[in-house]
Amino acid sequence: MDVKEKILKSALEVFINKGYYNARVEDIAEKAGIAKGTVYIYFKDKKSLFLSSIEYEIERFYSELEKIICEDIEVENKLKKLLKLTYDNLSKRKKYFESAIRLWPGELGEEIIKTILPHVKKITGGIEKVLKEGEKKGKFRFFDSPSSDSVILLGIVRSAAMSEVFFGKKVSFERAWKYIKEILKIKKEE
Repeated sequence: MDVKEKILKSALEVFINKGYYNARVEDIAEKAGIAKGTVYIYFKDKKSLFLSSIEYEIERFYSELEKIICEDIEVENKLKKLLKLTYDNLSKRKKYFESAIRLWPGELGEEIIKTILPHVKKITGGIEKVLKEGEKKGKFRFFDSPSSDSVILLGIVRSAAMSEVFFGKKVSFERAWKYIKEILKIKKEE
């Protein structure tokens, strides 16, 4: 692993545990086992490190999703597995994503959107691909279109995973999956 990746992995862990405002570059450097100045060789400031860590995390996450998309399993199970991975990813990184969401309307908003939008489009594109496969096999129908349905499904999963942060009430993946099955008219799993 090169130094830049080591910094990104450490930054991700520190941002996940502390959030953006409470994370210090010193903490990240210490976690990476490098001098603080070394961080600044690769990243201009904490903001650019945070944005790079978002991109790094989403790219790693999408490669996991791609593996599921390519699996030779029943399409309903593929969709469920894909959305469960998304739910778990968001649930484990609540502080991190909460920081990103809180920064969204403020100082980093535009940059966060520019950073994540291409990756979110890849994620919804992956969901869309599975939806088309399921529709082709007659396993589910589109509520609207595969494109908009993929955004809606991602929204349901994201809202369920982050519900505890914003509303103080945990919504399980199984509860979210129940709604998704209704939307797509997925038959009972056998």
